[in-house]
Amino acid sequence: MNREILFRAKSTYDGEWIYGSYIKDCSRDNKYRHRIQPLDGQMFAAPVDLDTICQYTGETDKNGKKIFEGDILEAHLDEFFPEVVTRVCVTFENMKWCLVQKRMIPDPFETGDGKTWEVIGNIYDTPGSD
Repeated sequence: MNREILFRAKSTYDGEWIYGSYIKDCSRDNKYRHRIQPLDGQMFAAPVDLDTICQYTGETDKNGKKIFEGDILEAHLDEFFPEVVTRVCVTFENMKWCLVQKRMIPDPFETGDGKTWEVIGNIYDTPGSD
C-alpha cells in the first residue's frame, strides 16, 4: 500500500499550520532552514518551527480528517470501553499509538477499531497534552 507523503508544521511568521512537502535547505550562513512547500501552489516555501513538523500517518479519523503525528484522538468504542485520549507517534515504517500517560496501546487501525477515533486536537495547540 502506498501512503501519501505529506507534512505539516507551524509557520515562523504567523504560527499558522502549513501543509505540504518538507524541505530542509542550507542558507548562505550555513544554517539549516526548515520549510514547508504549501500544497496550494504558492511559489514560496515558508520557514517553519522545526519542533512542530509532523508527518501524515496515511490514516483518517471517523470524519475523514487526516491523522498526523502529534494529533490527539478520542474514541468511545462501546459501553464497556471508556473514552480514551491518545496522541499519535510515528516511526519510519508505521504508526504507534501512545497514551498521554506514556503507555502504549495497540494500533486501532490494525485491530479494526480505528474508524471510531476522532481527531480532537494536537499536542502543539492543546496546552498540557504532551
